[in-house]
Amino acid sequence: MAYWSRHVFFAASDDNLRDYAIKNGQLMPNAASKTKFDNPGATPSVSADGNKHAIVWAIATKTWNGGDRPAILYALDASKIDQLLYTSEQNSQRDRAAMATRFAIPVVVNGRVYFGARGKSSCTDFSNNNDARFSGCKVA
Repeated sequence: MAYWSRHVFFAASDDNLRDYAIKNGQLMPNAASKTKFDNPGATPSVSADGNKHAIVWAIATKTWNGGDRPAILYALDASKIDQLLYTSEQNSQRDRAAMATRFAIPVVVNGRVYFGARGKSSCTDFSNNNDARFSGCKVA
């Protein structure tokens, strides 16, 4: 679960990333991503410049008793959660992450997204991009 600007984001097992607005102390369904996260779901995090340019980050990980596969980093527009901004598989030769672990949480620091993967950590660098959000990346 992640919070940003009166919105809470969840990605339950075998479900889409969901955005709930907080209104009058209650969670109200607002929107859902087009991306579905297999078991065990995902633990999202949010990066933002205050109340603007918010990105929800989530990682598709290894499924229970599933085969090995790379972790996949997703970036979604927090104000329009159905808008996918980036995935590490859209240019897999450049951005593919290491093999997935069962659980991984993206951590955003100084324009970089870090997360654990099998045998190493992965870092995707958005810090040298001129776009207010980003338009590309490289794996460091």
